[in-house]
Amino acid sequence: VTLSEVKAAWGDAKFQCPLHRTKAAQCMLLTKHEVCLANKLWCFVRENTDVHMDSIWGIIRLLESEISKDDSLVAQAQHRHIFKLTNTRANPLFALCMRRLQGGVETSFREFLRALCPCASEARLEL
Repeated sequence: VTLSEVKAAWGDAKFQCPLHRTKAAQCMLLTKHEVCLANKLWCFVRENTDVHMDSIWGIIRLLESEISKDDSLVAQAQHRHIFKLTNTRANPLFALCMRRLQGGVETSFREFLRALCPCASEARLEL
């Protein structure tokens, strides 16, 4: 256990998720693999603002389908939350962020990640 992980755990203990509020058991954190995938999605959306949102959701759902078919339990475990958190009906913070990005509003990766994973404390995002 590193000092950064201890700091993140302490930050998590004091943090209240804006999405799940008092239902902390429903909170989801992203794995490092999911953060990498989120970064690729963020780059794609920033560089392709003319792509319709339905097409982006189609790509996300296609990735979800492909990963679910993978025989590797490790691959499935490493991508267990990102597809739930990209569901705009379940995560309105992410929906708002995506609309802003599509509208050409400058959005940092940190802001994107905060909207995608509102369950993560600031200390957790630092990891």
